[in-house]
Amino acid sequence: MATHRKRDSLPGDDVAARLVELYSDAEAKITQKLLRAMAESDGESNRTLRYFEQQQKAVKKILKELNKKSKPIIDELVDTAFNGGLAVSRKELKDAGITDVVLEMGGINAKAMKIYAEQVYGRMADVIEHSNRTTRDVYQALKLQSSMGGAVGGYDAIGNVRRNMRKIADEEGITAFIDKAGRSWTMETYCEMLTRTATAQIYHQAKTNEYLAHGEDLVIVTSHTPTCKKCSPWGGKILSLTGETKGYPTMEEAKASGLFHPNCRHTYSLWIEFDDETNNSQEQIQAEKLAKDGDDGSINADVGLQEALVYPRNGKKDFIPKNTEFSSAPKVIAGIGSHTEIREIQKLIDKYGGTKYDWMKKVAKIESARYIFDVHWYQKGNKQYKTKVKERRGKDGDRGLSV
Repeated sequence: MATHRKRDSLPGDDVAARLVELYSDAEAKITQKLLRAMAESDGESNRTLRYFEQQQKAVKKILKELNKKSKPIIDELVDTAFNGGLAVSRKELKDAGITDVVLEMGGINAKAMKIYAEQVYGRMADVIEHSNRTTRDVYQALKLQSSMGGAVGGYDAIGNVRRNMRKIADEEGITAFIDKAGRSWTMETYCEMLTRTATAQIYHQAKTNEYLAHGEDLVIVTSHTPTCKKCSPWGGKILSLTGETKGYPTMEEAKASGLFHPNCRHTYSLWIEFDDETNNSQEQIQAEKLAKDGDDGSINADVGLQEALVYPRNGKKDFIPKNTEFSSAPKVIAGIGSHTEIREIQKLIDKYGGTKYDWMKKVAKIESARYIFDVHWYQKGNKQYKTKVKERRGKDGDRGLSV
């Protein structure tokens, strides 16, 4: 079964939208000035050289103000995307039972944010400089037309202006960047592509830093439609961030084949090997479980675990990941739907609400490559409470755990 889900917005997307709007407004003002200058050069107004110089200075002022106003928004974008990535990754780690704090990451993260901010500054400064050159060429031709009166020495100044203005009109903006494929990007479209790409990169880097700081190397790529040919082979795949976990393709391999290209909307989240064993069915479970979500976005209570399930093993804590599906249909053993009362029903009502007619106790099995787990929980509506491993036994018949 394919998973069809559009990637949710990332922290920083709303800030990026404000930056795009800023560039779009500036581009519209400049385009309007250029079109007006062009119209007046065609008329009988006989504009002077000084007039076009003043217009060129006005455009430079717009670009200078754009550069100034961009800086605090870029700072906010980097801060929001990076700290948003940290918050999401820390919640994923907490859901998996990993709660230790790595203090030394504070300095590393601060340096990473500074580097990313400088990179985005640089790229946006390039946009402004290229836009400045584009408009300067137009005004230079207009000034030449004004001072020389049309074609001089075989050089048709106003003809070049018209061609430039047609290009601006066709693209609905000013060319700010031409990529390796020869495609032209306006100020707005390039800013949108750059900020969307940068937001995703910063968000992912923050998550990667946090995963690796806690010794976690595996992630799972989101799976959704529509998607492009470059990304489609990687939807729902488990990747190794560093290449140190054998048996999985690496993040670098995925990127080299086109995943996380500019404007890519894929992301990834924490993946932990199920009970220390490679269970090939788990990848399919993770890819398919989104189609079985509850109303609040979590997996349905009768399909799998709504939270990571921690249990003791060999004197340490181990856990079954959140969203792991049951290998048997849940069975009601107490409460509504059975002939047995829940012994602690009043405690459940006092703490979580409802009446005795809302509550039931259920049991289901979860299988890994080596073990079978008997899982018990209380349920009200589509929500699981106080889930626990009641028993774990090896598939060879040996019992490994009783609670």
